[in-house]
Amino acid sequence: MTQSLVTSAIPFDAEKADLVDAKLREFRPQLFGKQGLIRTALRDQGVHFMSITVVRGVGEPTHLVFEMSVDGEPQHAFDTVGIKLASFVSNILSVAAIQSTGSLSQLLASHHIRTGQGLLDVPGLDFCGTPGMTVARIKREYLLARELRSYFDTHPATDAPLATVARVRDFVKANADLASLLDPEPFPRLAAEEPPRLDFGFILSLAFRGLLRFFWPVLCLLGLLVVAATIAAGLSHGFAVGVIAFFLSAVIAALAVVAAVVSVYLGLRRLEVANTPIDTLVNPDVMAALTEAENLKDTQQNHLAGISIMQAGLLRGMTLRIAFWVIGQMATRRFRPGFLGDISSIHYARWLRLPKTNKLLFFSNYGGSWESYLEDFITKASGGLTAAWSNTVGFPRTENLFFKGATDGDRFKRWARRQQQPTWFWYSAYPHLTTARIRTNAAIRQGLGTVSTEDEAAAWLGLFDSKVRPATLIETFEVQTLLYGGLSRHP
Repeated sequence: MTQSLVTSAIPFDAEKADLVDAKLREFRPQLFGKQGLIRTALRDQGVHFMSITVVRGVGEPTHLVFEMSVDGEPQHAFDTVGIKLASFVSNILSVAAIQSTGSLSQLLASHHIRTGQGLLDVPGLDFCGTPGMTVARIKREYLLARELRSYFDTHPATDAPLATVARVRDFVKANADLASLLDPEPFPRLAAEEPPRLDFGFILSLAFRGLLRFFWPVLCLLGLLVVAATIAAGLSHGFAVGVIAFFLSAVIAALAVVAAVVSVYLGLRRLEVANTPIDTLVNPDVMAALTEAENLKDTQQNHLAGISIMQAGLLRGMTLRIAFWVIGQMATRRFRPGFLGDISSIHYARWLRLPKTNKLLFFSNYGGSWESYLEDFITKASGGLTAAWSNTVGFPRTENLFFKGATDGDRFKRWARRQQQPTWFWYSAYPHLTTARIRTNAAIRQGLGTVSTEDEAAAWLGLFDSKVRPATLIETFEVQTLLYGGLSRHP
């Protein structure tokens, strides 16, 4: 199943920004509770998360930014909003004085931001904490786990483990709504093996591929010069001289590549030394609004919208792309599926540079409180976060792109709060679920369909209490979160 993180940014008059924010806030009651009209409209549409945020510009366009995480292709997100939320979004567009000659779906598609990490791409990076898990599957496996917990409340596990599993299977088979869940679906996060560690070979490979990806204009130019010098020498003085010219020009070209890399590094270090961290507290009114928008009743999740100002210059644009690419390579080749380093609480997240502005945007849908989330950033993934955000104004002092920065915990937390903007329009398809609970529910379903020995059955039954689970079913260092209620309401 394809999963897409989609962003559309529509420019509008900055003077309308406060009015649009007020309208977004007006719709907030419709986004929560079973009777919320927006919530009802998006139910069972394959939309995991959605937010609408006003990104203000000073001397540049102000944007209405739609952020959506959906099952399927980006067009599905546009069509869903265009059909299911037409009246609500049209009302918002009217307040913003945004006009379109086509449909709402076409308007969103025309302002879709496609991101990448190449030199010519709009810089951006996507992350999914539950890869391959559709909204429908997450909800069905939650229903299965809930029903089985209720079953064990009235039918305690008193038999041998395998006999108990057989009894549970009969119970599930007799339930028309649950019977199909006896067939397990793959979920890569349940794999037992640890991710490979960093080694010299991987680092060398990363450096070589990075050189090709980010210095290809220099490599192409130098390659042409080597070919031209070889041909010219060969035609003028013969084959032997041509060969000598080739080797000499190749050595000179290699030295030029080294010089280009060193100049980029020295330029980065000059910028890092010149950077002045900003250490002021967040505006009290903004802080009050952020507090109001977080830790909502009956939810286990929060949304973060961070808007940072990029440092000026082409070099910072290049180092931002390098940072995103390295993080992406680590996520796909070294991190466990659904983990950002050792952080396991993120459902969906996205960084992107907003085109034609100096803004770096960060949107995250995560489990738990803001305080625990930032603490995870500091202790478990500081290198990647530092590499991305050190390219912005006022970030704590950094060295060599990946070091220090976010490890200055108190200053980083104050900086992060200043970047935040309250999210008034935010939808979650399953606000009561953390990523830990989603993984546990997937393990319950997989085990129900596959266990065949007494040991496996005992391990599966352990998913319903506080026993330590074998590594074949779930990671042991997260056992404390795998209780009946998942993560606590707030740390």
